[in-house]
Amino acid sequence: RGGGSLEDLWEFNDEALARAIAACPIPVVSAVGHEVDFTIADFAADHRAPTPSAGAEILTAGYTDLRERVLEDLHRLERTTRTQIRDMQQRITALLNSHSLRRPEMRLREFQQRTDLAMERLPRIITQRTERIRMRLERLGGSLEGHNPALILSKGYAIIRRDGDGRVYTEAAKLKKNMRLDIELRDGRRTAIVTDDEADDLFA
Repeated sequence: RGGGSLEDLWEFNDEALARAIAACPIPVVSAVGHEVDFTIADFAADHRAPTPSAGAEILTAGYTDLRERVLEDLHRLERTTRTQIRDMQQRITALLNSHSLRRPEMRLREFQQRTDLAMERLPRIITQRTERIRMRLERLGGSLEGHNPALILSKGYAIIRRDGDGRVYTEAAKLKKNMRLDIELRDGRRTAIVTDDEADDLFA
């Protein structure tokens, strides 16, 4: 969420919320308020982001960094393998041109065959490793997509905000009679009015 007054952010000072964050087995990034806003939830979280947008960057940076490191490792592997094969070919060529080793041609022919076989296998090895890396990146991308708010809304959920200041509500007990609400659904937004303090029939 964005910043707000002390009253708007007070729910993030709740003891039960702080204990739930501290006990959560999944790392928690807090992104409440702006840089000057601090709440107890910030100190209970594993990491505090100064703004909501900074929190989003922290959560997605790991995926991008991992992808770049994997691609760098793949390119390094390819360069190293090609260098080793080239060195082997040069050594074989030098041996073939050596006067003292011109007779044992069968031994040198065996080395040449091994080199040729390595060159034939190199593209297949690179393709296989590239495919494994691609599948891993797809799994990581799918995991991130599963937390996409738009995907959650498409399953029938909605985000309830107070009309005017955008405060998000997750508990019916906090909704007051005649309060105007902004409801975000999969395909758009609608405005509603709370008609019952007991939350038996919330929307007109």
